[in-house]
Amino acid sequence: RKGSFASRVCKLIKDGEFDKALSSQQLTALLNEGPGKKVKVTSLKALMDPLQKKDIVKVKIFKNGKKYWLPGWIDKKKVEDELSLYSPEKKVFFLTGKDAWTDSNKKLLGVIK
Repeated sequence: RKGSFASRVCKLIKDGEFDKALSSQQLTALLNEGPGKKVKVTSLKALMDPLQKKDIVKVKIFKNGKKYWLPGWIDKKKVEDELSLYSPEKKVFFLTGKDAWTDSNKKLLGVIK
């Protein structure tokens, strides 16, 4: 049916705009650019189920649960290799937050000031 969610996704694939792995947020932004009912990131999985069953799209859940959507003809292994290649490594040390240093030098903040 023209204008339905499935037709909008298929149009993106046909036009070449959805030709690589996209995160849920990226795909939702792409879908919401055009006309039609706006899609929320939280409802994307439920809307994609019929397309997944027909192998039009695939989903790859990567590392900490982030979903990447890809057209059906793309190999999941290839996408996994690309995502692991571009995923940022934690090479930066943080002074606060969950990634805080566990350095024994507690006076470091005083030295910086």
